[in-house]
Amino acid sequence: MRAGFDLPDWNSLAGQEDDTLPLLGTALLIARDEYPRLDADFYDALLQGHAEEMRSEIEAIEPLPLKMQAINRHLFEELGYAGNHDEYYDPRNSYINEVFERRLGNPISLAMVQMEVARRLGMPLVVIDPAGVPTFDIPTIGAATLEAMRDGGAVALAVPAGQVLLLDRERVIHVADAAGIAVVSVDGQP
Repeated sequence: MRAGFDLPDWNSLAGQEDDTLPLLGTALLIARDEYPRLDADFYDALLQGHAEEMRSEIEAIEPLPLKMQAINRHLFEELGYAGNHDEYYDPRNSYINEVFERRLGNPISLAMVQMEVARRLGMPLVVIDPAGVPTFDIPTIGAATLEAMRDGGAVALAVPAGQVLLLDRERVIHVADAAGIAVVSVDGQP
């Protein structure tokens, strides 16, 4: 039996470094403002269930990129999580409790689900550009990006198809292969 899931205190969050923020707890704390009766234990258990459903499969897979592929298949194909392309600006896409219940979200909330499941399976993920929306600058990746990801223990890099400048493709592939990092482009369509 898992202990109760405690939401963080707003004041304690202010002094924390970004990489130490409790991702799920913070997202649920934000959602609780709109949904005061939110049951944090329920959503923690739901997320833990997502991870436990595939724990034995993930443990049987050796290469980290294939583990990530299995997590994505489970979340986005089997469980049906998807981007809400019809109502992208619907506020419910940003409240993590609604994302869990509707299986619809925006890129940031879906990445949060993915990151939490992966973390619970012993595979912490690093988000490089969580915005997921076009900007006026051109996101660029190169060998240094992959080296930083390797040093941080990342296992996958997903970039928007046709919207990223790739520097020294052969070197990026070499560093990614040597580090066991999957590099994929995504088109944002379900």
